[in-house]
Amino acid sequence: MEQNANQIVLTGALAGIPQYSHSNHGKSFFSFPLEVTRLSGAVDRLQILASEELLRQTASEEGDGLHITGQIRSYNNRQNTGRRLVISVLAETLEVTDEPHDNQVTLCGTLCKEPIYRRTPLGREICDVMLAVNRPYRRADYLPCILWGRCAQEAAEAHVGAVLSLTGRLQSRNYIKMLDGVPEENIIFLGYGDSIPDDGIHIYNAAPDAVTPSLSGRTETHAAPNHKAYREGTPYTRENLLGDLRSVIEEIRADIEDAKNNH
Repeated sequence: MEQNANQIVLTGALAGIPQYSHSNHGKSFFSFPLEVTRLSGAVDRLQILASEELLRQTASEEGDGLHITGQIRSYNNRQNTGRRLVISVLAETLEVTDEPHDNQVTLCGTLCKEPIYRRTPLGREICDVMLAVNRPYRRADYLPCILWGRCAQEAAEAHVGAVLSLTGRLQSRNYIKMLDGVPEENIIFLGYGDSIPDDGIHIYNAAPDAVTPSLSGRTETHAAPNHKAYREGTPYTRENLLGDLRSVIEEIRADIEDAKNNH
């Protein structure tokens, strides 16, 4: 296999109208989602990049079957919350088809991080690797890959700098941030004053309806930056805080953990 190979063949359904993405070297590129159904019935929703010229040559509508060949691309999307690796497919050919869904990837590149080998709770062997696949103009795509079974065993013995040749498929999955082993989406942040201000008293000693500031500056039911409160915008009073706690217990039956272990 050619070193630094990067090839993908996809057949799936157009799942959205192409939207303008960016321009490069005088060419405009558009992105759209392609849904590819696996044999198991699960659906991978993959992001496709195609030039305006290529799209004009292919008259297609949402729901149409598309056959695409191209390469996998990666880039770091720098946001306020940090960097996020974005994976997409750069289409080189595009045509309407009624063929069955297909998803084939061929990669050959250099291992740029030490493999991470582990076993799933059911005992299946799995190995995570990061592959650097070179492209022209001294650039590279950094592609995270997951190997299973015997392939995982073999990859686990490789080291940074080794050249790996892989075949498989491109999958999509939703990323869920975990906090202390709990999905972030299952956590509700209820704030309380982390210290007593010089000119005030602690919320637990204040009148039930007294709005109590704290040195953290969080005067509403909002314990952590960038997280929505259970009742967003609720004044920070003892009555409201206890009301939120009662609602969580009664309506959601959540597991409640005191991170400070002192209340």
